[in-house]
Amino acid sequence: SRSPLGVLYVSLLAKNGTRKEMADAVERIVGRDLAGGISLRRNVRQCKKDGYAVCQDSEDGISSIGVKILDPAERFIGGLVLSGPSLRYTKDNISKWGKLLLEEAEKIKIGFE
Repeated sequence: SRSPLGVLYVSLLAKNGTRKEMADAVERIVGRDLAGGISLRRNVRQCKKDGYAVCQDSEDGISSIGVKILDPAERFIGGLVLSGPSLRYTKDNISKWGKLLLEEAEKIKIGFE
């Protein structure tokens, strides 16, 4: 996936949607590219583990990290994404920034209560 939001969306479908909804979403994001589908599924598994999605070197040396924003009823309302030069996206920075984004997404969720 070229965007962490695509990974986040598919991870939500993997949790709450049907297999067909998930398969349709994967096809919309990567088309019929088998390697792209495998990569997307790998990213979804990692996203479910970490709570955030990472897209490294997606376009022109740009990487990004994204988290989903849920309302108090746990419905997806959007995403929060940090993007920048890939050379700054080290393993340590990704972990640190992912956790910070998760904290901010929780604050936004609380604002909907």
